[in-house]
Amino acid sequence: NFAAYRDLHRHRMLTQDRQLLGTSLGFDAPPGLAELGMEGRFADAIEAATTAHGRIERDLGPALAQYVVPLAYRVRWYFRVNLREIYHLCELRTTPQGHPDYRKVAQEMFRQVSEVHPRLARYAR
Repeated sequence: NFAAYRDLHRHRMLTQDRQLLGTSLGFDAPPGLAELGMEGRFADAIEAATTAHGRIERDLGPALAQYVVPLAYRVRWYFRVNLREIYHLCELRTTPQGHPDYRKVAQEMFRQVSEVHPRLARYAR
């Protein structure tokens, strides 16, 4: 989701690109909404944002429409990175106090690096 992207894209030793933020890829609902009785309010907010996004995209274009999209919506992005930055990113973004959304992404990155380069991955902290 876009909230996790905002934390991960700040790493500097990488080349990256992302699509404009929109509503077509769906969203991630935060855990615990039901227990708090907030499912309805969350669904209403998502629906209102989706409607507003569609209207603004139609009238003013996709670049401006992305400003009404909540951070829970998913976004596609890619980046090219060297091993040193993977070490740093994964060490920093997999700690228990980190947000679960970006922790999952960083853990999956490291798992894939480990599959391709097991000898290099073992030096990561």
